[in-house]
Amino acid sequence: MERCEQVISEGLAEVHDREGLWIVSANLQKYLGNKPAAIEYLKRAGTNKIAKYLLAKIFLKENNPQKAIEVLEPIIKSDPNEWRPAVLYAIAQIQSGAAYKVALATLQLASLKGMNNPKYLATYGGLQFLDRSFTEAERTFRDSVAKNFPINDLHGIHFVPTNLNQPVVIQGEIESVKPGYLWIAVLGYPSIFCPRSSLKVRNPSKGLKIWFQLGFSARGQIAIFPQPVAPTARLQPAFQKAIRDSIDRG
Repeated sequence: MERCEQVISEGLAEVHDREGLWIVSANLQKYLGNKPAAIEYLKRAGTNKIAKYLLAKIFLKENNPQKAIEVLEPIIKSDPNEWRPAVLYAIAQIQSGAAYKVALATLQLASLKGMNNPKYLATYGGLQFLDRSFTEAERTFRDSVAKNFPINDLHGIHFVPTNLNQPVVIQGEIESVKPGYLWIAVLGYPSIFCPRSSLKVRNPSKGLKIWFQLGFSARGQIAIFPQPVAPTARLQPAFQKAIRDSIDRG
């Protein structure tokens, strides 16, 4: 298992088309998450960085960010340039209630390698957005587009923020309707992109009030699971799944 994740890490640093590696990594995490014995195996791996990374990922998916922080902290201190542990560490910090600036400081340490990876850029730009550093976030996302990532890497949802382990759900209204997509206006924030197909309304019009979960791709902010009415309990599993899937991608 450790060798498999090591190969994935090396591949993500070298290849341009990463889709296959994202899938392999995600499937490996799902396998591990369903095997309590694997968790114990990873715990016995001692100081091995790959094992610690996998273990922290499982803790994050189990909504235990403090344990993830404890596992990742030695890696962050010894090798802050490792962008994948840095991304997990920053997410765990946010889930534990830390300020966005604190998590951004963690990611900045890994910028040398991270700036060439869509998951890092989506998380970094997303945290800048949440911190209301909108000019900086726009620059990060613009730089991502300029890197010519494969389409799935550029548009995939790599970062779904939480507020103390709860989905970030926002109310806004449709600002404009375009062929294939919408722009949503939210008071105090830049417009948020929404794929037309994700809103289950036949003829959406300007001014329609909707709720949505906030997510980020390497290209920018995206509305996830938009609904024309307040979300109900039946949407919570979908919200939580979006969070877990964003952790899996990497």
